[in-house]
Amino acid sequence: MHQTRQHYTETVKRQLDELNSQIDSLEAKAEAVREEARQGYQAELKKLRAQSHQAATQFSALQRAGEESWDQMSNQMDKLREAFRHSFDYFKV
Repeated sequence: MHQTRQHYTETVKRQLDELNSQIDSLEAKAEAVREEARQGYQAELKKLRAQSHQAATQFSALQRAGEESWDQMSNQMDKLREAFRHSFDYFKV
């Protein structure tokens, strides 16, 4: 079933907000680990924050996209969101 544009953007926004909230939680946990482990943890969190920023930038562009570029932009957003989710899931483990 083809999602409406509004439903799609609301879904993407909710998922990105959820991932960012989970990153915040992971950052809090990073404060509790030993220093050497913390450095590796912080490096991975920095990568996740960069992906989060990239996703937010893409999401902003998606919201401004016209009908002629909507399909392409939403496909790009799907790929970026999936990569972000994969990175997050990999890091969580």
